[in-house]
Amino acid sequence: MPLAFKPHTVSVVAATKRKDVDRTAEVPLYTATPTSVSCDVQPISSEAAYRRFGVEVSDARNLLCEMADFASFPMGARVTHDGETFTVVGRRKWDGGWDTDHGAVLIERLGGS
Repeated sequence: MPLAFKPHTVSVVAATKRKDVDRTAEVPLYTATPTSVSCDVQPISSEAAYRRFGVEVSDARNLLCEMADFASFPMGARVTHDGETFTVVGRRKWDGGWDTDHGAVLIERLGGS
């Protein structure tokens, strides 16, 4: 059974790696075609984000998605929701063969306050 509540649609694009101008380090490049994913996006406090994901954040959202869509959210991917851009900073999945299996993705607003 899929997630019953998916009121939001986000677009997500994963980063590819390229060498910087000095060819000394790899830097992310976001040029792929975005993927649209139906999900549930809710605000999350920095304390709850740390408890659930072990990540310190300042302006974050908790995104719940189907297990089939979980691979669309690798670490560092860019997520656009309601005209704002976020980056994936944490991931957890509940995949035990149950009807309620889902992926949880912690996204932080770029330039977060």
